[in-house]
Amino acid sequence: MKFFTPELYIRYNSTDDAEADRADEDWEKAIRDYKNHLTKHSKDMNDRVKDLAEMLCLHDAELLSIQEDVPSSYTPPLFFPFPVATISLKDNGNITNLVYFLWSEIGQSRPEEEWPFSKLRTHWLYDELDVERHPPYFPRYWHRILLSDGRVISIPFFDVIIQSFSQQNPETAIITKKRA
Repeated sequence: MKFFTPELYIRYNSTDDAEADRADEDWEKAIRDYKNHLTKHSKDMNDRVKDLAEMLCLHDAELLSIQEDVPSSYTPPLFFPFPVATISLKDNGNITNLVYFLWSEIGQSRPEEEWPFSKLRTHWLYDELDVERHPPYFPRYWHRILLSDGRVISIPFFDVIIQSFSQQNPETAIITKKRA
C-alpha cells in the first residue's frame, strides 16, 4: 500500500488523541494524493478498471472468499492459459464478486504481530489501484487491499469483471454496465 498503509490505519485509530489527530491530517493528505494518482493514471484504465478504482466502494464489506485458479496446461479454445482470481464479498444484503484476469500470482503480506484489531470475520478496509505500464503491451494493474485482519492482498491483473447481486435474489445477478 502506498497511500492507505496499515501503519497509518493503526495511527488513525489510536486512543491517543494527539496521535489520532496527526494521523487524521495524514489520512486527508493520503486521500488527496491518491485522487491525484488516479487522475494521472485514469487514461491508462479501461472502463471496468475505472469502475473498480472510482465507482466501487467496498469499505467494511465482509470477505467471504479469495480463490486463485492457476491453470497448469493449455485449455482450448484459448491459445494460452491464464490465471484467474475471484474475491467474494457481502455488504448490505448484496454479494459482490470481483473476477481478476491475472498476469502473475497474488501476493499477500502478513499482518504485524501486534495487529490491534480483530482477526475474526475479515472485512475490506481500504484499497488502492496502481498502473504498471509495459509498452508496447497493454497496461497492467495492481489492486492492493488492506483487510481488517491486517493482511494486504496484492493482485496483479490486466482486466477485471465486477458482478453484484442481491443476497435475497441471486438469480438476478447483474454484471456492471458500461459507462455512458
